[in-house]
Amino acid sequence: MTTYDFDTVTDRRPTSSSKWNKYPHEILPFWVADMDFMAPDFILQGLKQRIEHGIIGYTVTPPGVEAAFCEWLTRVYNWTVDPQWLVWLPGVVTGFNLAARAAIHAGDGILIPKPVYYPFLEVPDHAGGRALLSDLVLDRDKWVMDFDDLRVKAGGARLFMLCNPQNPLGRVFSVAEISQ
Repeated sequence: MTTYDFDTVTDRRPTSSSKWNKYPHEILPFWVADMDFMAPDFILQGLKQRIEHGIIGYTVTPPGVEAAFCEWLTRVYNWTVDPQWLVWLPGVVTGFNLAARAAIHAGDGILIPKPVYYPFLEVPDHAGGRALLSDLVLDRDKWVMDFDDLRVKAGGARLFMLCNPQNPLGRVFSVAEISQ
């Protein structure tokens, strides 16, 4: 069984860390979800093997990844996806920006509960839409969606963008909340 070290504190400041170097030392960087724990040994070992090979160039998706992903989609969601439909992207921000461009027309509303991971707020401008923002509300020490506000604003929206698990508040919305 693999064990992970969540006890060792590693100083990230001398590593050009955008998380730890953006603000003065006394401000804790809760603004971004960047890892502060050492990578597990199997990841470090894989990276070492790649570096020791000596050639670090453009790569393609390793054999079997697409098939494994499609099998997982079938098993977990009962979705049948042709591996040729897959387009690998460099990150989630690129993905939700492209999805918004594909889903809306110029001027369409994009409904976004906030606070939210700040790149979500840039999507309407990038996609040629307009932001419809709905504030999360504090209800008995738990941040929840304002469903009345969402219903009103949904009438002007073509796309709803939900960050779940919610960043920066750190909670996962329940199945009942998602269903609503």
